[in-house]
Formats: sequence, C-alpha cells, structure tokens
Amino acid sequence: MKDQFAPKNNLIIVAYDFTKQSDCALNHVNNLAKTTNSTIELVHIITKESKDNYKGNAATATIGIQENLTKIAESNQATTGITTVATATDGDIFSTIGEIAEKRNAWFLSFGTHGVKGMQHILGAFALKLVSSSPCPVIIVQNKNIAEHGYKNILLPIDRTMESKQKVYQAISLAKLYNSNIHLIATHENDEFFERAVKANVGFVKNKLEEFGLTLASEEYQDPKSKDSFGKQTIKHASINHMDLILIITSEDKGIIGAIVGAEDVKIINNDDSIPVMCINPVNSMILGKIISFGGFV
Repeated sequence: MKDQFAPKNNLIIVAYDFTKQSDCALNHVNNLAKTTNSTIELVHIITKESKDNYKGNAATATIGIQENLTKIAESNQATTGITTVATATDGDIFSTIGEIAEKRNAWFLSFGTHGVKGMQHILGAFALKLVSSSPCPVIIVQNKNIAEHGYKNILLPIDRTMESKQKVYQAISLAKLYNSNIHLIATHENDEFFERAVKANVGFVKNKLEEFGLTLASEEYQDPKSKDSFGKQTIKHASINHMDLILIITSEDKGIIGAIVGAEDVKIINNDDSIPVMCINPVNSMILGKIISFGGFV
C-alpha cells in the first residue's frame, strides 16, 4: 500500500519571486519534501519586471537573479538538509513554469499569492492562469506557514459536477502522508436531479475513502437559508473548524458558468484566514480505484 502513494518523481517545484509569499510556499514545500524525501527546485521566471526590480546593473540582472536564487537554494539546503536547486530562466510566468513542471515530471507545484490586490508577479485571479498550465496539483499559500502537524485537517467542498469527486484521490494521498482528518462540505441544490448528483458524489467520496481504510471526520451541507455563496460558506466552515488545507477542482474558464465558478475559486484561494488551497485541474477521464502517485491518476 505504501508504494501506491509514492510520488511519481521526487521533485517539488516552488515558483519563487523573492517575496515573503514565496518564502511561505517554500516553508510548506520543505515540510512535504521531508515527508516524502523529495528534492526541491526553486524556479524564477525572468521577465522585464523582474529585471527592473533587480537592485543592480540592468545589464547583469539575469546573472544576478540566478546568483541570488542559488544562494537561497543553498541556504535552504544547509538549513533543512533537503536537496534544493535553483533555476532562473526567461519566459512567461503563466506558461513556462507549467512547461518546466511537465518536463521535469514534477509531482507537485507551489507558489504564493499576493491577494486580489497584490503586486508583482502573481496577482489574485491570475493565480488560476498559472494553475491551469500546471500538469500537477498546486498548493497556493498566502502568508501562513504550515502547522507543525502538517495538513492534519483537510476540507473537501463537493458539488454536483463529475469533476468534483476527483479531488478525493489527492485527499487520500495526503491523509496517508499526514494521518489527516478528511472533512466534507457539500452544496445544496433545489433541483431534485442536481441534488441526486451531489449525493452521488458524496457517496463516491465515502466509498473511495473506505476502500483505503479511511472515513470522513465530518460531513456538512450548504445552508440553503444563508445568503452566502457556497464559496463563502466553504471559507467560513474552514475557518471555524481550523482547517489546514482546502482542496478544490479548478474550473475551465469557459463561458458564464466558468467565470462564476472561477470567481468562487479566487475567493477561496484568497481567504482572509490565509488557509492554503490545493488546486487540481480536472481530468477528462479516470481509472477509478488505482492511485499510484500523489501527482495524478493512471
């Protein structure tokens, strides 16, 4: 059973932009890397903006950025004992990082968001653009370091979509790593057909957990009397119950429905309590019941 949850490649990528938010992402990844005996790669995408922000001669900015990134990687390795390497390269932050993750066969990616009104490279809603290019799950953090117990309490928001239940696989993988408690909050649907779809997805999650020797720690449903959206109720539930991580399936930004769901994703990612969020891109097909890596399905 243990081998089923080994990462497909012992490499975790941190999108690093020399901010406190990227330091926070590195903090989370250090914990994961220790737990899984993984290597960390700090990746900085050199753009005109990053060159302008470099404190030195603009002509030598690329060399200086690589040197600074290497120093941070060496310091992290010396402090934690985790093999840490550095890559600074020209490119587009919203596509090149994903391309590097795919080329390296990375099993995980993390970065820090500066919030909806944040500055520099990764801004609020734009975080979803970076997520959409990633071939592996992404944890987005703000400014809260990982707790000593890791991701002990994990929240799964479940809706009526087929894709919603896919996140159970990552929850199982994390639970195996951290002995986590898995909690669920599900949408309320007035339409009977949609309500059956929600219940079917909840049932699927329960059955899949049971298959791997796990059970739900709690099960809640959206309050139909509340004026808050499901996204807001998810955030409140996570805050009140001290969740360490929220797992969401990111939506494809297509049409009005995609825009609405995407906006809810942004609210969850930028929650006021700075609870980290794992974003998983939906896959078109799944072979159920077989999990071979933290990073995906086969």
